[in-house]
Amino acid sequence: MRHKIVTMVVCAVAVLASSVTGAGAAQAAPVSARTGVFVPIRNNQTGLCLQPETLDEFAQVVQEPCNGQPMQGWLFQRVTGTRYKFINQADGLCLDEFDRLAIGARVLMGQCVRISNEEWQTHVTLPFFAAPLESRSGNTDTEFCAEAGFGRAILMTGCTGTTFQTWNIGA
Repeated sequence: MRHKIVTMVVCAVAVLASSVTGAGAAQAAPVSARTGVFVPIRNNQTGLCLQPETLDEFAQVVQEPCNGQPMQGWLFQRVTGTRYKFINQADGLCLDEFDRLAIGARVLMGQCVRISNEEWQTHVTLPFFAAPLESRSGNTDTEFCAEAGFGRAILMTGCTGTTFQTWNIGA
């Protein structure tokens, strides 16, 4: 009889432990990297919004009519001062000045890692209505800015301060 009681107690403890462990595991799930306030990035000349062309890594960043969809949602994350990383709501990838820095270099989507190609100098505290996106490639302000004046694709060119190079970021 004593053996039956011990067996039942052990089984009850095992069932209770598994249900508590299951509940604990559900509560300890990591917070999604895509939580926060996502805002559009709209070019001040074209009035179009930034988005990845597709949800794939290395997708080109393009401008499309603003539609409020997650592909056009961006979380700006301060690195330091007025330097930021921009994380896309739809794919969780970061805005990346991808090519060797030159006029016409592409802006693509990349895995978010701590590299200077994913840091952008805005020269103002965000949110702001007219901020440049200057590449920090090579850990320095490069004087190369993301520009919307090349058609659909966003490409890099020398910073001139034109409205093709200023962006309304969450303002």
